[in-house]
Formats: sequence, C-alpha cells, structure tokens
Amino acid sequence: MLMEVIIDTSSLVFSARNKCDIISRINSEIPNAEICVSKGVIRELEGISKGNGGNSIAARTAIEILKNKKVKVYNNNEYVDQWIYNHALENKTQGIGQVIVTNDTEIYNRIKSEKITVKKSTIKCFLK
Repeated sequence: MLMEVIIDTSSLVFSARNKCDIISRINSEIPNAEICVSKGVIRELEGISKGNGGNSIAARTAIEILKNKKVKVYNNNEYVDQWIYNHALENKTQGIGQVIVTNDTEIYNRIKSEKITVKKSTIKCFLK
C-alpha cells in the first residue's frame, strides 16, 4: 500500500533552523514513503526566504533540500493548511496510508481530530 507523507511549511522551516534534513529523516523512519508538499508550501518558503533573519535562511535551506531530494509537488492554489486538511481527508476516504508532518498546532489538532496520523519534527530531528 502506498504511504504518503505530507510536509507543511512550519516543519520544513523548523527542521532547517535546527540543521535537520527532514526528508532524510522521514526516509529512514518511513521507508518507501512518497514525500509530498503542495505548491503553496514552495510559495510560502519563497516568501519567507526573502528576508534576512533565521527563518529566511532556514526557508532558503528548505528550498534547497526540496530541490535536491525526491519530493512530489502537488500543483494547487488552495491555502496550504486547507489543502493539507482536504488532501488528508481525501486520502483517508480512498484508503491511502498517510502521515502529516506539521509543527503548526492548529493544523496538527485539526488533522488529529480526524484520526489521521500527524507528527511534529523535534529539535533533535525526530518525528513525534
């Protein structure tokens, strides 16, 4: 069965700030998973990357990680959190195994309330 791991902007930035390659971590914890982001995540990272602070540097690093790793990008125009939520519900309905990785408390709680597996990245680069 296909296992899809959907990552949001908050986890990518958090992981990059903590010098963690979240894609490699996911590959080691969930072998053979298809790692995905939405086009909206890329747009958010590009917007964040234009500044000079720590999050800007982390966003640029996250963009490079996404470019250099095998990551599926869904082309969509929805607000990122809404797309993740809708996509997760669609996968659940279709019986597609999935894990959502987010450090955003609001989307974390929304996804968890639907009985869908959701994880956060930690400072030590673990998924919990």
